[in-house]
Amino acid sequence: MTLVSLATTTALAALSTFNLPTECDVPTYAIYKPRGVLSRTGTDNRRTLTDLMVTAGLKPLSKHVGRLDLETGGLILVTADALLLEAALSMPSAISIRCPPPPTGPGENLNAAAGTEIPFQPLAKTYELLLAGRYQHDAAEIEQLRSPLTHSRGGKEYHSDSATVRFIRCFQSEALATEYSLLDCHDDDEKNNIETRRDAIRKKRQQSIYSRKTGELIQPFILADGWLTEVELTIHQGRHHQIRRLCARAGLKLRHLRRTSFGPIELHSMQPGDVRMLGAEEKARLYHACVPCLEGAHERRIRAMAAARGARPL
Repeated sequence: MTLVSLATTTALAALSTFNLPTECDVPTYAIYKPRGVLSRTGTDNRRTLTDLMVTAGLKPLSKHVGRLDLETGGLILVTADALLLEAALSMPSAISIRCPPPPTGPGENLNAAAGTEIPFQPLAKTYELLLAGRYQHDAAEIEQLRSPLTHSRGGKEYHSDSATVRFIRCFQSEALATEYSLLDCHDDDEKNNIETRRDAIRKKRQQSIYSRKTGELIQPFILADGWLTEVELTIHQGRHHQIRRLCARAGLKLRHLRRTSFGPIELHSMQPGDVRMLGAEEKARLYHACVPCLEGAHERRIRAMAAARGARPL
């Protein structure tokens, strides 16, 4: 894993035409979380985002925007700005952040803008899905991925909006159909490196086995004869493993899941384990997408927190 300069991955490192308040001048990183790394900071028996930042030579940050489950790879944002974290995650506390300041000019309508929450839709998150099986773009199973989802958890019912699905391709690959568990892995463990695991999978795939039905030697079973389907899916909520639930509802076997973008931020050419600082324009676009009325937002957040503390019973 490495600290990647934005200039090596995208032209967005050019000087920004946006002016951000000085409070926004804090580190914000994009991390390509490998498969098998926990979406948390701190120390653990498994590798965490902190381990990735330390290996990249960075001072670890504790605030990460969103999470990916252990078997999912892709983009995670880490920031030192609590305002950006709350706004990007659409936390309840972010409502006061997005309210414009009260008008002060003599000709302004004092009732029109003050305290009015700006309509906000959670940031779009885009994923690439690798599915086992041969499906066309208009297959019923693919269509089901687009439908809204309702699920229960902890005795409470949750509703998720419809997803946008883009069909990418359908192809046959016995290698990828059996080695999908190595996608987005990062070779950070000499005792269990990727090539050793790949060799073990291929050796097993090439070994004949005895049929339980006939007793004859046959080739190992490969689901759907190695056919795979790739689709791109965009959602705005993503709670409680929404995509995995969508696949289960549609009867699809999800082989791999990767997040490729979060709002205006994309992976670009990053590799699993890479960490890079957001470029000037990227960072400005992220702030303006999360906090439409950015001027004074940090002060509004501080006042809201103080008011909440004052409202607590003694």
